[in-house]
Amino acid sequence: MARLSAPDRPIEDVRHFGRQDFVGSPQTIAERIHRPSEIGFDYVILQPSPALKTLTKIEEELIPIL
Repeated sequence: MARLSAPDRPIEDVRHFGRQDFVGSPQTIAERIHRPSEIGFDYVILQPSPALKTLTKIEEELIPIL
């Protein structure tokens, strides 16, 4: 498991971001993706499943509103 950290933040403040599921409407997911940037993260890495179907939905519905 990777250690999560953000500039000037203790690990306890950011640990929960590594265990979040991004489930919901595209707007809800976009809001949750932006939360880590508020505390200093530069990016998030998503691991969609099932990959092809989910990547298509991300491309069509989520990317345009990010």
